[in-house]
Amino acid sequence: MGVSVLLIDVDGTIVNSYPGIRASFIHALETIGYPIPSEERLRKVPGPQIYDTLIDLGLPPEDAKHGLQAFRKHYRRHGWHNAALFEGWPELLRTLREEGFTLCTATSKNQDLAAQTLEHLGVGDAFDFIGGADVDAGRQGKAAVIDHVLRTLNIDPTQQRALMIGDRSHDTEGAAEFDIPTILVQWGHGEEAEWNAAYDYAGDISTLEEKIHAFFK
Repeated sequence: MGVSVLLIDVDGTIVNSYPGIRASFIHALETIGYPIPSEERLRKVPGPQIYDTLIDLGLPPEDAKHGLQAFRKHYRRHGWHNAALFEGWPELLRTLREEGFTLCTATSKNQDLAAQTLEHLGVGDAFDFIGGADVDAGRQGKAAVIDHVLRTLNIDPTQQRALMIGDRSHDTEGAAEFDIPTILVQWGHGEEAEWNAAYDYAGDISTLEEKIHAFFK
């Protein structure tokens, strides 16, 4: 069956980027004159496309576009480095590489920003490929990013076993388009219904490692 492939989300899975995303999202709404939603709603911002989240909040498409531009500008200047690795990831990534896994990111975050963030946090070189979104290239949404990663690395999930690691339902749904199962981590931004809809879920990094090995056994 070939090598074992892990597709890993970034925000809410590997990286706690919420403080920077939250600040930039609030800045974007203030810039275009829209009210700030509740903290509970703000905690759901990481993961999906920012434009989609703005639309979901009821903004007209044109205002959502302006909001996205304001978010990008602020995040590139101030937000991206306001992030930290969740505990245990450097060790887990090192172990998985030593065991021969092909490690890739599949994130709705801009690909260049994802690479910049992971390199800044000292784990960029753990990945065979850092795959992410590129709105200018028309690559948006989890399924489009996964397709980009698979094509770039010439991975056929029908011939090489692959597993998605994420924290939200869009990770599960995007991977399902390629018949790739998903394990969701519970330290991100998901909820119980999302965890139950995934192939499996893990509440800590040790459990995640165990379930990865069990899947590929």
